[in-house]
Amino acid sequence: MLVCLAALPAAAQQDCATISIDSTVVDGVSCYHIKLSARTARFYDVFFKVREGFESWVTCDGLRPVRFTRDTQENTYRATNKYEYHWDTDEPYVEASVFTSSIGAKLLALPVNSCTFDLPALFMVARNADFSRIEKGVPYPMSFMIDDDRFNVRFTLLGDDTRTFKGIGTIPCKKFAIEVVAGELFSGKEDLYMWLSDDGNRVPVWFEAPFKIGNVSGRMESVKGTKFPLKTTE
Repeated sequence: MLVCLAALPAAAQQDCATISIDSTVVDGVSCYHIKLSARTARFYDVFFKVREGFESWVTCDGLRPVRFTRDTQENTYRATNKYEYHWDTDEPYVEASVFTSSIGAKLLALPVNSCTFDLPALFMVARNADFSRIEKGVPYPMSFMIDDDRFNVRFTLLGDDTRTFKGIGTIPCKKFAIEVVAGELFSGKEDLYMWLSDDGNRVPVWFEAPFKIGNVSGRMESVKGTKFPLKTTE
């Protein structure tokens, strides 16, 4: 599956984010390979240049993270991560090779538990959640690892909504609020909002994110390789 999202307003549009999911094998285990990439449109590069690349490998059975990489540029900030998960030990841990502009290079062993994910793995788990068991308006805790730390976040189902796209139609959605972590890009004072298609695909069709330098919105530009036909209404 490949989903491309484009920034708004239309004058600045180009594909600014892509999400792809493929199947592969890692050390003899069947896995999903998830890629998340994002970039500011050329118009905005002059003010605040962003290039984000995340890749994660999770088991098809149980969605357990196996491997994670990150390559980030956020204006003058740079970061790279490489994680290898070790679950078959008495105390599971991540073997992490981390570099950021602020902390330099580190080799770390970071403890994990069954509810700890990296960002693409967290996205995959959220997509596969049983929506019928998620109570509207109730914050649900999750945690994710990035760089040399683990963060606790919350996601909240806000309810049913729709988004209309020229040439595609109106797509029934589930709208979520996602707590973001303060850092180089986000202030941490506002939530990110995400609309997922309310069908078997659960593809992201719209987002609104609060950046330190303002807000950015994005809409689905194209989608292909979905398991089911995208559900639309008149």
